[in-house]
Amino acid sequence: MKKSLAFLMCLSAAGMLTACGGKTDTAQTTAGSTQAPAAGETTAEAKAETKGDPVVINYYDWDIPDQKFIEVDTRNILFIAGGAFDGIERKISQRLNKQTVGYSAISKGVISQDNIMQYIAPQDLKAFGIIPELIGRLPVITHLDSLDRESLRRILTEPKNAVIKQYERLFEMDGIKLKIDGAALDYIVDKAMEFKIGARGLRSLCEAVFMDAMFEMPENPPKEFRVTKKYAEKKLARFAAKQGGNAA
Repeated sequence: MKKSLAFLMCLSAAGMLTACGGKTDTAQTTAGSTQAPAAGETTAEAKAETKGDPVVINYYDWDIPDQKFIEVDTRNILFIAGGAFDGIERKISQRLNKQTVGYSAISKGVISQDNIMQYIAPQDLKAFGIIPELIGRLPVITHLDSLDRESLRRILTEPKNAVIKQYERLFEMDGIKLKIDGAALDYIVDKAMEFKIGARGLRSLCEAVFMDAMFEMPENPPKEFRVTKKYAEKKLARFAAKQGGNAA
């Protein structure tokens, strides 16, 4: 029984996914190697990689002048193309607005404006700029829901290397015990939701809250440093100003 190889290949919307004059500029990775596509590689050659036939991957090592060629059978390889596709929501909205009139009309009351990405369709990807030849070779097109408030709260505190646990360790190195009120954590999560910066933005928010204390307290360290919601609001006021939001 053959073993299937899951091969995650992230394709940027500005690279092989877009119709950029028949050229590709997306790097591909496999078995720890990185390949920069040849200058004359065409979209037809890129399509062959997802066709299911054995292909030759150009293995390039910057430390070795000579390049090695490795043949890979792609029939048992699962290709996953993913990306942020910033702005594709407008393409989806334009298509849905056109379908509100006529025989194939969609009721505006049925459309959920809170999660427009759930209506993603191949024609939206084409309008966004992805080459049709590639769209036709992706049999499953779906979306990922945004992280909700509860998920962000868990990411902030529960994982083994959670952001809050990292800061607790940093303060502990200076002999300071860090304690954070639940209300302060909820406030940080609320700001992440408001600014739409996701899980990665949690570190930026925590950095804004803890940075001053991390530099000032080691000179005369207290035994305990408690972060309240009021303290978090004060420290995030500058962050909110940069984001154009309201810290209250």
